[in-house]
Amino acid sequence: MKNTLFLFIILISISGCFNKTEPSKVIATIGPKVYSVDDINERISTLDPQLQEFFVKKENKVRLLEQIVEEEIIYQLAKKERLQRSKDFKEKMEELKRQALINFFIQEKVEELSNISKEEVETYYNSNSNQFDAYETRDLSHILVQTEQEAKNILTRLKKGDTFEALAEKHSIDPSKAQGGKLGWVRSSQLVEAFSEAAFILTKRDPISPIVQTQFGFHIIKFNDSKTMPKQSLDSVFDSIRNELVAEKKRSRFKTIIENGRESFNPVINIENL
Repeated sequence: MKNTLFLFIILISISGCFNKTEPSKVIATIGPKVYSVDDINERISTLDPQLQEFFVKKENKVRLLEQIVEEEIIYQLAKKERLQRSKDFKEKMEELKRQALINFFIQEKVEELSNISKEEVETYYNSNSNQFDAYETRDLSHILVQTEQEAKNILTRLKKGDTFEALAEKHSIDPSKAQGGKLGWVRSSQLVEAFSEAAFILTKRDPISPIVQTQFGFHIIKFNDSKTMPKQSLDSVFDSIRNELVAEKKRSRFKTIIENGRESFNPVINIENL
């Protein structure tokens, strides 16, 4: 399937190539159409490195050539029957042209105008330094139940020696029950306030919390471990910041284009007729 996809991609870009060429370079002649080894190699050279690597082996080039021949035969048969003059074909071409124009407009007005400079990344990093400071992360587990009485019963069972994991699997209504209540490594900012406050004062000497109520129900939290993550340098987060800023700029530009377009064309929408 992967190889078929590669061949399909290359066929799109290679179809229609025709050059007068030296006989020693001709690799296929189909009716009036001539393909040279230079035609194929030139197209392959424009592909991503992963795709180029696929065509290093001659056997894959041979398979590609076979596909090109089949495509050219179908193309010439279609022209011979003058299908390009049919109403259905012309309508399809108009739809393809319409979609291509939409894509080209987005490329020109959004994609190519949404670059982010090094200075913009640095400004974001410096203005949001708290996001990249060192922080504590904790490995936590919890049991979530619907009533306070259920939570009290579970605390009693824990004091009598029942394991936290077994009680979580049996009584918790949270999906984490499948892992014995384990939430994994989390930051304080990722948790609702009441849960966070209770979880981040637990210690290895006193790892089980009292009952904690949140909008989700009643929790009993278990502290498993903690570690401090170091401050992230600008270099280490540069790409992720840039990618997020680019995405945000694209969203903003696209939104502005649509808003201006609505003002210009004043679309009328009749949802009741859907």
